[in-house]
Amino acid sequence: MTPQDYLSRYAILFATAFGVAFVLEPLVIKWAHAFGIVDKPGWRRVHQGTVARAGGLVFLPTVLVCFVVALYLWPVLWRERYLGFALGALLITLTGIWDDIYGMRPIIKLLCQLLTGALLFGAGYRMTNVSLPFYSAVVELGLADFFVTIVCIAAIVNAINMLDGLDGLAAGSVFIMCGFLLVNKLGSDALSSGLLLTVTMGATLAFLRYNFHPARIFMGDTGSMILGLVLAAELLDSASQGVAVTTVLLPLVILGIPIFDMLRTVFTRAKAARRMFAADKSHLHHRLLNLGLSHRGVVLFIYLMNVYMGIMAIIYKHVDHPYRGLYLLSLGLFLFMAFYLVGAGPSPNGSETENE
Repeated sequence: MTPQDYLSRYAILFATAFGVAFVLEPLVIKWAHAFGIVDKPGWRRVHQGTVARAGGLVFLPTVLVCFVVALYLWPVLWRERYLGFALGALLITLTGIWDDIYGMRPIIKLLCQLLTGALLFGAGYRMTNVSLPFYSAVVELGLADFFVTIVCIAAIVNAINMLDGLDGLAAGSVFIMCGFLLVNKLGSDALSSGLLLTVTMGATLAFLRYNFHPARIFMGDTGSMILGLVLAAELLDSASQGVAVTTVLLPLVILGIPIFDMLRTVFTRAKAARRMFAADKSHLHHRLLNLGLSHRGVVLFIYLMNVYMGIMAIIYKHVDHPYRGLYLLSLGLFLFMAFYLVGAGPSPNGSETENE
């Protein structure tokens, strides 16, 4: 098929995903309110009033519908590993919906995430080898590949889960990151492997209709974890395409904001001798709110940061090899200084020691 053929099919799949999610979400809102699956205002919440949660329940059926459409209409877009992804997505969705309804101990949730990672590893999503950014060496992971892969998946799933703290923040950020990952794939002649990214973009854009401030529903862990799984799968899919350092670094740069925020938050909790999974208000979006930005202002600011990281990742491909190390160093320094300056401000509510 020509590039135009691929793009036209992706456009149809995008519209299909958008339509399915857009139609299903009002049903999920009614279901959540009917069964009391709601979030009420609290010390860590920034919303007013009662809002339905578990809205991310629409993502799994949306992905499955689009998988079936692609499999039967355009099998050239289908990849065998998508079946393994579907099984992993089912497990992570069941984990999320249980947590949203009944609550779940963090260690059990982590074990479910690792098990999901094992399913994706068996389906072919894996690191295999790692290219060193400042050298020409390629390190074969061997037996360590399994452990590196499942830890990578759990880390990215939790990074997106932590990002989900304001109306529209996680859905919009994932939409932007998927867009840049798709651009990277299309620019790398990987035209046939953009199905999952296209579907996720359509689903998240439709979800924003109900989730942007003031939100009618939150995605909950049900949604944030499956979106994290999509991004983790795409990172590993890129890694499995070749040994070039750009295959892993570019997706990592695109995902830089949630990953950096997760690392900074974990470091902050460890420094304060708190539990790693304890809830607090030390995330980037909480800090920005405390600096005086409005709810929408914070969300749009982080959107722009995601766009910036995406542009920097695309530019990286065109930087001469001798200067790529310096480019990455300057980008990392920018992120470090930005997060440091934001984090140096006063703590929200004057304390970060409370837990949910």
